[in-house]
Amino acid sequence: MGEYVLAIGNPLSSDELANTITFGIVSATARQVTIDNYTNDYLQTDAAINFGNSGGPLINMLGEVIGINSAKTVTAGYDEMGNALSAEGIGFALPINQVQKIMEILITKGYVERPGIGVTVTTVDKAMAEENGIPTGAIVLSVVKGHPADQAGILAGDVIVEAKEKTIETQDEFVNIVKTCMIGDELKVKLYRDGEYLELTIVVGNKTDMDFNDVVGATPTPEVTPMPSLLP
Repeated sequence: MGEYVLAIGNPLSSDELANTITFGIVSATARQVTIDNYTNDYLQTDAAINFGNSGGPLINMLGEVIGINSAKTVTAGYDEMGNALSAEGIGFALPINQVQKIMEILITKGYVERPGIGVTVTTVDKAMAEENGIPTGAIVLSVVKGHPADQAGILAGDVIVEAKEKTIETQDEFVNIVKTCMIGDELKVKLYRDGEYLELTIVVGNKTDMDFNDVVGATPTPEVTPMPSLLP
């Protein structure tokens, strides 16, 4: 953080502005941002990034590519009249370590695989937890047969309370952690089952290979009324 960087790209997708270089610093190194319903960790920079810059490199002073320019924040919020408040100097780049993994997959397979473990989950909020005597977290509604969660021993009704050493209190938190994984990564989770806490390791798989209609179990603990679920 604080490192000087250069952003290179074609602002406004204009040939006349091709290979424009802007200068700034790395403002943050692991900023969680949701783009197109996909949450990931990004490098944040105040180097000017404009529409059309996506796909260009973010380079440090050693000439090393440290990220790929991806997005910028254009609106900071709205005033009491509903007018948009503009934001400047808030750009985001996908870290190079993630880019390299994606690049290898594209070279070998020609398409990007989406990580998944083969479960449907929903949130156990505080009221639901108190009523049923279980912890808050992401409760497993169903497990896809023969895929990573099933192979790791995850069962319907398990409440996932921790993943990647991060506390889980909502389904979104867990789903977003799964989305940040790469296929083949080991995802360590802590869960609550029948009054005990267990720690399991799940090898992340390819979500596109999973049939969410072919499940091992589809009923959480009987007392819990599930909310709308997401599919990691």
